[in-house]
Amino acid sequence: MALIVQKFGGSSVKDRDRIFNVARIVANTHNAGNDVVVVENPEEIIIDQETTRDLQQKISDYLSPMENKVLDLYLKGEGYVEIGRILGKSPKSIDNALQRIRAKIREVISQNRK
Repeated sequence: MALIVQKFGGSSVKDRDRIFNVARIVANTHNAGNDVVVVENPEEIIIDQETTRDLQQKISDYLSPMENKVLDLYLKGEGYVEIGRILGKSPKSIDNALQRIRAKIREVISQNRK
């Protein structure tokens, strides 16, 4: 039994089909009786983290202060009624805010791809 180190990153994991292919490669290597260690390209990890932070900042800057509060509470798992209670707003107001937030996030992502 050999120890095999396999490194994947970049284009080899850029979409669903390629990720499944990587999984097949790793499974086949393991099924052949080898111990397998899989590592991701550390440069890709850092780039992804920086890209995520940049996108989060752009979204935060684009949302109003109230929309940022609504989004924060929503991402923490709070429901419309509870968010409304915390912020002193009606559930319908929270629903409207989340609709605007979704539209703004789509817009920021679309601009970020250009």
